[in-house]
Amino acid sequence: MEKLSTDSLIDYVLNVEKELYTIISDKTDCHDLFIEAMENEVKILHGSDSTLGYGYLNPTPIYEMVVGNVKRGRMIKRPKVPNSPFEYYFDKNNKILLIKRFQHLDERFHQIELFMFRGNDVISFLFQDPQNKFDIKKAMIVRRTRFNEFGFMVEFEKMELLPFRLFHDNFWHSTRVEAPFNTELNIERYHYLDGKLESIEMIWFNPNIDDINQNSNPRLDHVQLYKNEEDEITSYDIHNLRRNYTRACRPSKPFRINKGFYEYWNQLMMGNPKID
Repeated sequence: MEKLSTDSLIDYVLNVEKELYTIISDKTDCHDLFIEAMENEVKILHGSDSTLGYGYLNPTPIYEMVVGNVKRGRMIKRPKVPNSPFEYYFDKNNKILLIKRFQHLDERFHQIELFMFRGNDVISFLFQDPQNKFDIKKAMIVRRTRFNEFGFMVEFEKMELLPFRLFHDNFWHSTRVEAPFNTELNIERYHYLDGKLESIEMIWFNPNIDDINQNSNPRLDHVQLYKNEEDEITSYDIHNLRRNYTRACRPSKPFRINKGFYEYWNQLMMGNPKID
């Protein structure tokens, strides 16, 4: 997978946005995913509070490293309260089916995320307090994790939505299709060297900003990792492509990407991934 350039960035981002809208338009209702999750669930694990969408299981390996005030959380072996902040539903092969997110220890869950597998992609739809109604028009967020032929994650995409309305770009205007309105699109692209994560491209795009070509929209940061012989990260550089500015980050001591969630996603397509 080649790294993006200034010239290719805009076309790439718009194509990802178009693909995610196509997924949404093809999936008019997600109730079948909920039924499938309930019928195939054999294990429920619990997670602590987190600022990431999937909690501890969020695929992004470096977001909390690059962005401040981000809390990943952890898996909880013995919950002390009836409703953990996160509940993860897995099938017999440890495939993720559903995530429930509780807030304020309310007996009723606050959010639910449903998963579907399509080829080398894992797609999820987030609903706010759905009460077992999963009309795609009510989806708040769609996410997609993409894998290469070796089972490694190569992309993680998150598109935030508002309630459906007529989407007025050229792609939807010609067909007059009712579509969710994209408020923000975030993409991470992962690059490997000898099977190990070497660098990450982080993209932010807000289609509501009129001038798509201005310096901040889309924005691309390239994160280059530097490691020692023990595969620990000793430092990393964050380079903003449009501003041509690099920020060097030197942590006080070497560290590793948390292995648990990262290994889960990179084993998912190979079958029976480990999860603890």
